[in-house]
Amino acid sequence: MVKLIFLIHNTQDASGDGFLDTGRAGKSKKIKVKTQKLDDWWRLNANPKIDFIKCDTEGAELFVLRGADDLVRHCKPFILLEIFHTNLQKYPYSALDI
Repeated sequence: MVKLIFLIHNTQDASGDGFLDTGRAGKSKKIKVKTQKLDDWWRLNANPKIDFIKCDTEGAELFVLRGADDLVRHCKPFILLEIFHTNLQKYPYSALDI
């Protein structure tokens, strides 16, 4: 596991929480959170069959998918992504990259 900085906002603006400040939710507060790649979690849990992944990470979707390469290749789950252009503007990739 790796600890990373995560930005949180007031409860009513929680949709702006994420690893980068998308500028959608006002003032943010930095906290440290433990993170783990989906592939690492999958291996530690005896490679369970995963049928479906819902990924709504306010712009970090490509990072999530890159950390799930083995899981996705092996299980071939359905993947539902929410991609919002405004959130992606702060990330080093585009919707087409995802």
